Amino acid sequence: MFNRKKKDVVHKLSDIAVTVKNNDSLRRNCDIAVIDDQSFLSAEKLKVAGFSIHEVGDIDNLKKIESYPIVVCDIEGVGKAFGAKAEGAFVVSEIRKRYPDKYIIAYSTKSFEFTYQPYINKADIAMPKVSSVEQWTEVLDRAIAIVSDPKTRWVRIRQKLIDSNVELYDVFKLEQAYILSILKKNDSLLTDANQSSGLDSSTKDIISIFVTTSLREIIKSIKD
Repeated sequence: MFNRKKKDVVHKLSDIAVTVKNNDSLRRNCDIAVIDDQSFLSAEKLKVAGFSIHEVGDIDNLKKIESYPIVVCDIEGVGKAFGAKAEGAFVVSEIRKRYPDKYIIAYSTKSFEFTYQPYINKADIAMPKVSSVEQWTEVLDRAIAIVSDPKTRWVRIRQKLIDSNVELYDVFKLEQAYILSILKKNDSLLTDANQSSGLDSSTKDIISIFVTTSLREIIKSIKD
C-alpha cells in the first residue's frame, strides 16, 4: 500500500481579512500624488484635514508616481513629455497599464472631450477641478479605504492578469503566493512565484513593481 501525497492547502482571499495599523490615521499614512502643472487648489485645506497630499507637478516618467497608491491627475496641460494629444488623459491610461492597483482620480476645469473618454475611463473616477473640499474629502476617503484593503489591491492585479490573457492556472498560483506572502509576512513568496512563472516579461515587471511598491507596504501595515 502506497502513501498518498498530502494535499496542498488552498487559500482564499478571505483568509487575509486582516486589520491594518493606524485605522484612525489612514489619511496621514496614505500618500496621494497630484499631477498638475499648476497648484492644486484644495491642497492646503486637505492637508489641514489630515490628508498626505504631494504635488509632483507635471511628470516626464511614470516612476515619479510609482510609490503613491493614489494618484490625482489633471487632464489639461500635463504629460507634455509623453507627446500625446490627449495630454493628462493619456498619462492616466499609461499609469493604469503599469500600475493596475493604484486608485486614479482624473480631473479638469473643462468637460472631457469625447475622443479622450477611452483614456479617462481608465481612471477610477473623474471629477471637476472646482469640486468642493467636502467632495474631495469624500472621494479621497473612499480611495484610501480601497487601497488599504489587501484583498481589493490584489483583485485589481488579478483583473489585469485576466485581461492580459494570462492562463487562469498561472493567475491562481500567483494569487496563492500573494495570500501566503501576507499571511507569512514574506514578500519573497510572490517574487519567487512570479520569477518561476511563464508570464511574459512585461507582465512579470508589473508583478515585480507591485511587490516593491505595494505588497511590502501592505505587509508593514498589518498588525502583529
